[in-house]
Amino acid sequence: MQGSVFPSTALASEKQVVVMEGTNSSGGQLVASKLYEGVPLPFHKPTGPIEEAEQQMVLVACGPYTTSDSISYDPLVDLIEVINKDRPDVCILLGPFLDTKHTQVENCQLTASFEDFFKLCMKSLIENTRNTGSRLVIVPSLRDVHHDYIYPQPPFSCYELSKDDKQVFPTFEGV
Repeated sequence: MQGSVFPSTALASEKQVVVMEGTNSSGGQLVASKLYEGVPLPFHKPTGPIEEAEQQMVLVACGPYTTSDSISYDPLVDLIEVINKDRPDVCILLGPFLDTKHTQVENCQLTASFEDFFKLCMKSLIENTRNTGSRLVIVPSLRDVHHDYIYPQPPFSCYELSKDDKQVFPTFEGV
């Protein structure tokens, strides 16, 4: 943002987060017409006595879950073993699940559709972690080849869960 657009407003730094209203008619430059300044929210103040909270284990993993030379999901199999061994309360799995930059995707060498590969990945993940008690949070990536290339990204919705799995994995629909 150029300082001359809002001369009466001095930004603290170039990395400050701001919200603006404006138009981008050319697709190359936003012409701002209004600046909304943020007001920090107050910290939470408990009203009652503080109880000792039960400790939670959270596992976070980031894709791709395939190796660079294969679509066999071997790293996902290794991750499933860790989930079964450690039994975290929550597993946050960030995409990509089928990477747009994978050689076999770029060269159109797959034997099934992108969505079929993703469904196979999710089916394997859910069926092999079902008995751990872990809740899965599946987060899409802009590099998921089968998913929408928009921001913010909608949740995944192409895998049908059974009624039992929907109760165990209510957060499967994504973030």
